[in-house]
This record gives sequence, C-alpha cells and structure tokens, in this order.
Amino acid sequence: MNFSAPSLHARVFVSSEHKAAIVQQYATAAAIRSKEKLTAPSPDSIQIPLTAVSLNEGDGRGSFDAYINISFQGPTSNTPFVTLLLDSGNSTLIVPSWESIQNLPGYTVLADGTKDGFTEPWGCPANIVMGPINITDQSGNTVCSIPNCVFYACTGPGDASDPGRTANFGAACLSPWSASGWNNPTNPKPPYNNLLTSPMQAPLSYLSYPYAEFNYAPAMEIYGSAGTPKLTTSSSLVLYTTLPAGYATTFSIIKDLAWMALTAKALTIGAVRTAWPAGPPPPSAPPPLTPMVAMIDTGGGPVFLSDSDGYVCDRPWPDPVQNPCWTSDPDPKSTDCESISGAIAITLGDDTDSISYIIDPSLFPPSVQNLTLVMCKVNGYMRNLRGMNIGGISALVNYILVDYKNCRVGLKPKLPAPAP
Repeated sequence: MNFSAPSLHARVFVSSEHKAAIVQQYATAAAIRSKEKLTAPSPDSIQIPLTAVSLNEGDGRGSFDAYINISFQGPTSNTPFVTLLLDSGNSTLIVPSWESIQNLPGYTVLADGTKDGFTEPWGCPANIVMGPINITDQSGNTVCSIPNCVFYACTGPGDASDPGRTANFGAACLSPWSASGWNNPTNPKPPYNNLLTSPMQAPLSYLSYPYAEFNYAPAMEIYGSAGTPKLTTSSSLVLYTTLPAGYATTFSIIKDLAWMALTAKALTIGAVRTAWPAGPPPPSAPPPLTPMVAMIDTGGGPVFLSDSDGYVCDRPWPDPVQNPCWTSDPDPKSTDCESISGAIAITLGDDTDSISYIIDPSLFPPSVQNLTLVMCKVNGYMRNLRGMNIGGISALVNYILVDYKNCRVGLKPKLPAPAP
C-alpha cells in the first residue's frame, strides 16, 4: 500500500509500525476476497469495493481514509494492481510509478515532467499520461475500465520532507475543471503553457456512470479499539447511470474553486445555534472576499473550520477537549484552535436550497467519541479559504453523492436523527 498524504486533513498513519500492521491486514483481506465471486456490473450501476483504514489515538482521534485499487492495461491479465488513496480533496489521478507502465502499449505521454520541469500536486516529478485504467477489487479483479484517462505518473520521489511517491485517486468534481491549476497545465504561466489541449479531470468523470455515491461502513465497523489501527473492506463506491433514489435535492458545487465545496450556512453546537458563519461581522472584520465554503472531504475525522470573524473559536463551549496534534504543526499553520466532543448540527447547500444533519458522537464507538469539531481562527487545512471542512465524520452519517455531469453534490442521511 502507498500511504500518500491527503490534501484536506492530516495523515491517518505516521509510524512505520502502524503502516506495517495495515499492510498485513490488507494482505489477509485480499486473500479472502480472491476466493469470492466478483459481482458483474449491471447496466445501471457498478459497485466498487473500498478499503477503509482508521487509527484512534493522538492525531488519529476518529480519523480514517479509504483506498481504491487500479491496474493498467497490460498484454496479460496479471498486470499488478496499485492501491491509491481515494481523495475528494483532489481532482486528478496520480499513480506512483511511470516506470511500471512506460513499456505497456496504449499509454501516451502528453507532457514530460522531467523535460518541462513540473510536478504533480504533492511535489513528485511526473509525466502527464493518457491511457486505459482498470478499477479493481481488493484482489485485483477488474470491476470497470476507463479507456482514455488522463493522469499524472510519478517519475521520482518528492522532496526531502516527504520522499515517497504520491498514490492518489482524486474524486473531486470542479466547476469548471480549469478552476485548479493542477488540472490545467495549459495555464499561461511557464513552464505550464501549451502542454494539454484541455484541463485534466477526476478519473470517475470519464465514465458513462456520472453519479458516484460514497457508502462507508458503519462507524462501529470502521473504528477499532483505542490505539489500534484497523482495516475493513465493507465500504463501497457505487456508480450510477441515473440519479439514485433518496436524494431529495442536490446542490451546485461552488464555481471557480480548486476544491469541491458547497456553501456553509449554519452551525449548531449542542443546543446553541451559533452566529457562524453568516452573522453580523465584527466592525473590524474586512469584507469577505470568498464564499463561506463547506469542503466535501470524504476522509479524515472531525469537522473543522476557519473562523476569521471570531464567532465560535474564541469562546468556551460545552464538552471541551484537547486539540489534535496537527493544530500545532507549522505546515500547514493553524492558529487559536478550540476543540469539542459534543453533538453538532450542520446546514449546507447552495443559493436555492439546503440540507441539515446532526453528528451525534453517542452513535459512534467509545474510542472515537472524544472529538467532533475543531474551531480555529485560521485552520491550515482550509487552504486559506473561509468556511469548514465537513470531515470524514460527515460521510459516516450521510451517503455522499457526486454528480460529475452536472457539477452537483447530494447528501442522504444514513443514521436516524437522535431525539431532541
């Protein structure tokens, strides 16, 4: 497995001991899966198995990530598969090794990273390549194929601070795709000019199944005991040809933003409807330059937000807990943080509609009931944007649907709402 860093939250695993434990668990799960019969795709939907990994101590209080497998189109059926981080904070496919595909037929280098001096988003030198990608199950059996995917293929490691190679399956939808410079190396700023004829896209957007639904296993299944890394294989990504049932409405993704996001509209802590994010700004507050975003992060842990106007981060709240370690990291830098473990409610949407949902930690295992919300004056993982990251914890209480055709996101509750 390649333990690449996500873009919008801290790493789940840092120690080599925890990584080794997950690699061993993954090998065991793959051996079991290899004996199961693969379900053939239907004309209306495709179910792609995901591997969820979690760690419940220190920085990992409630954090988890999901992994997806791909393989390349080789001359034989036994081309090795690669495990990639499924990341809704990224909108491109990044594979760790150009060397593993450079001699395979059907792959065209559209831009030479070494020659043109550019990197993929995490800093590895990389080629931009077009060619077939197979999405597989945990044992390498093909579930579906993307004939002409355009993606990054790393040609070397990153810098000294992170010398590994990136392995990332971007799942974000952008409006337009050129909103991110990483998708748009045709940017006139050298050396990115004239490399591609059109922006790169997330891999799932190339398929004729435009609706992708993230369906994670229950929290009780994803999380293990405190201090123990855990792997589970019962989560899935389901692709549909038409909008699946249960989504009363979907919401327009904020345009011209490099990260997939809706509009943040309200936050309730316990029984208190806070003034965040749209209350009267303090007299000293500058006029807002960007929308109040709600980043759709399908991995990670708690909800966190940047509160530059000081509505919530500088006052006491019930159920205070120690801040996670990443709030003290110099890169990305976060300031003036407060954390709680109590229930919260979030309202998000677009200019015409909204949806509200509750995150009640009492519905989670005891080992991850100690962190639901991190409020900072500036949160480094918000990428200098005003607003919140709804966190992987939101993907445990909702199905999350990405509509690549119409640039929309939908949420559908998974858990019954707790009594008032």
